[in-house]
Amino acid sequence: MKDVDLDFLRGLIEAIDASDLDHIDITRGGTRVRISRTPAPTQVMAGPLAAPSVSYAPAPSAADFPAAASAGPSEGGTAEAAPPAPASRFTDVKSPMVGTFYRSPSPDASA
Repeated sequence: MKDVDLDFLRGLIEAIDASDLDHIDITRGGTRVRISRTPAPTQVMAGPLAAPSVSYAPAPSAADFPAAASAGPSEGGTAEAAPPAPASRFTDVKSPMVGTFYRSPSPDASA
């Protein structure tokens, strides 16, 4: 790029800015110059994707939790019932899929 004049390049850039041209290619003295408004597209080579490995844990059984199975009234004491949950101003809405909310029981029903 010894042959390229910086003033010439600045002039090309100003000409592109002032015009509707998207890019310009110039070869001068064995040197090729390409000026473009948009970057050259890059080619991305993606390798093959490996299938994810899925494993399932066995469901826990009662034998896995001996303390919970033998939980009962302690010696000489009486079992106390858990206090009732405080009343909430919200309603639990159960749906067949996580994150799905149906305002009415069917599409024809009023909301």
